[in-house]
Amino acid sequence: MDFVAKTSVGSAGVNLNGSTAANNGTAVSLITTGSTITLAAGNNDVHGSVAISGISVSNVTQNSAVVHWTTSVPATSSVAYGSSIAYGFNAGSPGLATTHAVQLQTVFAGATIVHFSPSSIDAAGNSGIAADQTFKTSGYTVGVTVLSSGSRIVRGARVSVDGQTAITDSSGNAIVADVAPGVQKLKVNGGRTQFVAVQAVTGTAATQVQKFTVTAQSSPLVWYIVGGTVLLIVLVTGIVRYKRRAIIKAKAEQAGKEQKLEEALEHTEAKRKKPAKR
Repeated sequence: MDFVAKTSVGSAGVNLNGSTAANNGTAVSLITTGSTITLAAGNNDVHGSVAISGISVSNVTQNSAVVHWTTSVPATSSVAYGSSIAYGFNAGSPGLATTHAVQLQTVFAGATIVHFSPSSIDAAGNSGIAADQTFKTSGYTVGVTVLSSGSRIVRGARVSVDGQTAITDSSGNAIVADVAPGVQKLKVNGGRTQFVAVQAVTGTAATQVQKFTVTAQSSPLVWYIVGGTVLLIVLVTGIVRYKRRAIIKAKAEQAGKEQKLEEALEHTEAKRKKPAKR
């Protein structure tokens, strides 16, 4: 009976009874019990690791993604993943392949950082494990309708939600993409902060637009949109009052001058019309 001895680079003791020792399937020598042979590791060295390369992520949605990688030899596909490097979830396939694609399960909300690590094991039990990787799931889409204090639509307004921005259209609507779930800050034209509650949704509902209607709120420095024209209104009480007083005073002075001029003209006209004394 023939025996095959496999080992890493180095020496190995082989106990055979007149059989042929083989290195990667090639006969080495005819040896007897107690002989020692030296074996060189070949391409199929079972004690070598499985090399993993070309890691990428595709088809990222609010709560799913596909992880890709390649291996140096046919091996299984497995991905450990979770919200931290502790992972906690696993997905994969026992089939042997050199190109791998694993669909991660729906366990996350939108706009979430996901940690993951691909790993593979070949037919001989050798393994390869990649270092920790991350990707961010897509956020949710939020629709915001902006109204003035008089409940009129505001077009051309800059809407900011969770750091993402959009401009309202002719109907006063803005579509803001990639928003994280939770209570998020909302501003219109840099005005006062308002809040909207964005829901974490799974499945097909995650792609639907979550809609909100807000009233534009002013702040000390606000851009207003009026008929397509942008006006900068400075609402600083002291300056406004000072300018108002100055304007009123100037108008009063001007009115006083005009009144005095009118009185002088009337006086001159009266003297002209008065008959001379004889």
